Amino acid sequence: MKIIEVHGVSKSYGGVKANTDISIDVEQGGITGLIGPNGSGKTTLFNSIVGYHPVDSGSIKFEGKEISKMLVQDIARLGLLRTFQQTRIYGDMNCVENMLISMPHRKMTLWESFTTNTRADHDRAEQLLDFVGLYEKRFLRSGSLSFGQQKLLEFAMALMNEPTVLLLDEPTAGVDIDLRRQLWDYVRELNEGGVTVILTTHYLEEAEEMCDRIAIINHGAVIADEPKSALMGRLDSKTVTIVPAVPLTGVPAAIAARGEVTAEVVQGGALAITYSRSNASLGTLLDLARDSGIEIRDVTTSEASLEGVFLDLIHDSDG
Repeated sequence: MKIIEVHGVSKSYGGVKANTDISIDVEQGGITGLIGPNGSGKTTLFNSIVGYHPVDSGSIKFEGKEISKMLVQDIARLGLLRTFQQTRIYGDMNCVENMLISMPHRKMTLWESFTTNTRADHDRAEQLLDFVGLYEKRFLRSGSLSFGQQKLLEFAMALMNEPTVLLLDEPTAGVDIDLRRQLWDYVRELNEGGVTVILTTHYLEEAEEMCDRIAIINHGAVIADEPKSALMGRLDSKTVTIVPAVPLTGVPAAIAARGEVTAEVVQGGALAITYSRSNASLGTLLDLARDSGIEIRDVTTSEASLEGVFLDLIHDSDG
């Protein structure tokens, strides 16, 4: 089921086209990644979806309802929320106060946002701070937190509104690898709980690790929008590394003569063969190695990476 439908959306700033005729459908319950070079239009698309600026043309629907002309706060109350590349927290407030002030977006009226928060509100704030590992710092001024901890706080603040869809704009930019993987775990757990996630990222391994569908944007246009498995299938190459009982000093002649493969001796005297799955099979190559007198001790294989797909598509779109 499609929870967000973006059809033919364009947005310009002056004479600069940030998004051009973009169409993307987001499936409910999944994790969709938007990747592309700096300035490709990812954040502009995010801003259009959540109502931070009107689109010039096109349609954006959330759960079948047209939202392209709605205000940010009205879209947020529907359950569609976002975080930012640069954290937007209240530095002079403590973590709990930041959590409580973020609540009006979803369920409160304007009047209710000025009334006293309930014990249940405080409990939920502390529960979510515990979820992201900030419980012990809940009464610290948020401006004193590290940048990574501020990212965690902003993530928790968005969860106070019980989002149906959460848009994460560069959620792990500027944080160390341990915190990055910690955030991955939080996002997975959130998604397993039923929240649809859309994220932008510069880390291709993050998109490959996290997303089940990936859209690639370049120069404000979508150049690919497919399930990750289909996108990865665009690269037909595969590499098999054969570890022989006796280290090799050169590529066997019978393998070097095969025009459809590329072979080289790598570290430790192993033989790495890169081949097209449409032109050769792993079994055939292993038989060829044995016929060449190689006693095989171990075999490893590696698939095409998202980075390879991404670079190929960006290169093709740049013409």
